[in-house]
Amino acid sequence: CGVGGGFNISNASGGKKQLKAFLSYCDENSVNAFFDYDIVRYNSSGNGFSYINDTAETALLKKAEGYFSAGAFRAFSDDWSYRLIKRSMLSKAVDKVIKSSEKLSFDNISLSTLSGMAYSDYSNELYYTKGNIEKDVSGLLKSIQDSGKKISGSAANSYAAALIDVVFDAPADNGSYDTLDDRIPFYQMVFGADRPLYTTAVNIASEPQKLVMLVASS
Repeated sequence: CGVGGGFNISNASGGKKQLKAFLSYCDENSVNAFFDYDIVRYNSSGNGFSYINDTAETALLKKAEGYFSAGAFRAFSDDWSYRLIKRSMLSKAVDKVIKSSEKLSFDNISLSTLSGMAYSDYSNELYYTKGNIEKDVSGLLKSIQDSGKKISGSAANSYAAALIDVVFDAPADNGSYDTLDDRIPFYQMVFGADRPLYTTAVNIASEPQKLVMLVASS
């Protein structure tokens, strides 16, 4: 779900009838389904957000832009470009996420980009050099939890991982923290103590057996 394009279910996921059936299946089988909202990256105006006026700025006061790469080809195209939303607009985006999830009957929300991205916005001095990112994101996550929703994140930064209920794409390695001859998996030890951690999919790993062993050891 994108900011400028609105918070809707993609056509490939089926209509509301199929969605309702899927959610019922998950409830009957005690499966937690998290629907992802990307409230950081967007590539069009709409849904109350402007692609020109609501974009974060770089230190050179240019619009903060990025590109999705085309996998192994490492190709870039304007068709895959995106901008980062102004940091001051994140609270508005979260309010829309809460309303959307209630409308679509989602009890669980995924915020992969908000939880895993820390970025600056030089349109406001409060957000220089990633300023106040921990405080802002923590407050936004708490507001969602106060609405009764569970939250998951992808490769979540520490300040987000401390609050969310499930961490996907958790690092499989130990972060290279060394103590004498042992490497200590601090991330897994801290956040895996009271919430589920899931790493990347084994079947798409370049070395599946190594990934399984890293997960087991951490």
